[in-house]
Amino acid sequence: MLNAALISHSPYTAGSEKMLANLAFGLADGGKINPVVLIPDPDRGLLGKLLSSRNVQWYRSPLLRGYVYETIHLAPEHAKYVLDVSGMYADLYWRRRIDVVVVNTLTGLCPAIGAILAGLPYVLWVHGVLDGDPASTHDLMKQTFDSIMLKNASSVICCSDWTRRYFESMVPGEKAKTILNWTSVPATKPTYAKTSRICTMTSLESHKGTEFLIRAIALLKSSGLSVGLDIYGDGPIRISLQELSRALQVDDLIVFHGKTDRPQECFGKALATVIPSIVESFGMVAIESMATGTPVIASRAGGLPEVIEDGVSGILFKPADHVDLAAKIRSLFEDPERAAYIGTTGRDRALTFFDGKRSILQFEETLFGSIKSFSQYSDEAFSDLDHLRLLSEILPTTGSVVRTDEATWNELNEIKNSAYWRLGRPLREFATKYPVLRWPVKKSLGVFSRKRI
Repeated sequence: MLNAALISHSPYTAGSEKMLANLAFGLADGGKINPVVLIPDPDRGLLGKLLSSRNVQWYRSPLLRGYVYETIHLAPEHAKYVLDVSGMYADLYWRRRIDVVVVNTLTGLCPAIGAILAGLPYVLWVHGVLDGDPASTHDLMKQTFDSIMLKNASSVICCSDWTRRYFESMVPGEKAKTILNWTSVPATKPTYAKTSRICTMTSLESHKGTEFLIRAIALLKSSGLSVGLDIYGDGPIRISLQELSRALQVDDLIVFHGKTDRPQECFGKALATVIPSIVESFGMVAIESMATGTPVIASRAGGLPEVIEDGVSGILFKPADHVDLAAKIRSLFEDPERAAYIGTTGRDRALTFFDGKRSILQFEETLFGSIKSFSQYSDEAFSDLDHLRLLSEILPTTGSVVRTDEATWNELNEIKNSAYWRLGRPLREFATKYPVLRWPVKKSLGVFSRKRI
């Protein structure tokens, strides 16, 4: 049986990690691929317990630092960290007899570089175009690291056609493909809630558009319709959103609940679920709400129009337009029969397209295909590793002097042209192409390094 390492970037069970768990369950149930989930700092979250409840193997893995949160003057130090931790991942793959790696999200290099060092193919699963929001990384640094992850992947899996179109110009050939996200659909249809409250479930970040939902609630209140709003989630703009609700005098209608691990219960208490995102690559909350029979009102943004048939299995509104959103909320309150119909057709659509059966088969085909088509990494992949080694050789700043972008890249070129670096390249390439010999060769590489390689 094929052993596939599924790399989690956090120990929690929300967002992309929820999908990683769904993939592990689907592969395990399929019986063709044995999923082995690697979790950093598992004691802090519930992902390990969730996997254990379904007898899915998981192991502790090294902590990951996302490069999207690094500033340019930290690039050399981050490159050294990547090389060190990538070696740990390579060793972990070998110890667990891994055949193929699934790297979850486009934010951390280590699992992907570890696959290159171990001589294993990896599939990159991108869940959005804003995986790093709010990112502080210098554009050149992020573009460089993004490129390394994208071009060396055997396949780049995207959650919607909208997301695939964004990434397909960045990857060679036809490596970018769409595999839709999925969710569990209750066997029995839940009873539709008769309530005057709606809900939203999201991370509280600016691109999620919660501000416009609060403004819509205020507009409805001023026109004589008091609609309650339950907000599930947390994030960097929570305080500013609470201040906005007080300023608009709707804090009596809005409750900030924080994160929840029982989404179906939350949807079941609401007349409708609203997804006000300005950017949304897919819309997991949409299909989860549809699965419970709760109508969805969502912005016409990103991949959401692929999930929802406007006026049939949900309602779409213009992104960042609180007036249009208020009108769509009012339409459901004034026509409960239509609301019930949309809830029913939404659930039917979830059963047809988002129950995961087709998506799991596509993942199995992708993983087997990656192994079948893989022989070894190209010379370009080895050059990418060399660039990381080059970057790690830059001397750290001292005192209060902050390294500038120009200084960083000037020293990169200086090292690249030096004799010690050119002489060491054959050994570095040999160690990468033949990973089983990596540790003995690494010891020899010290002769050709100022500090480390």
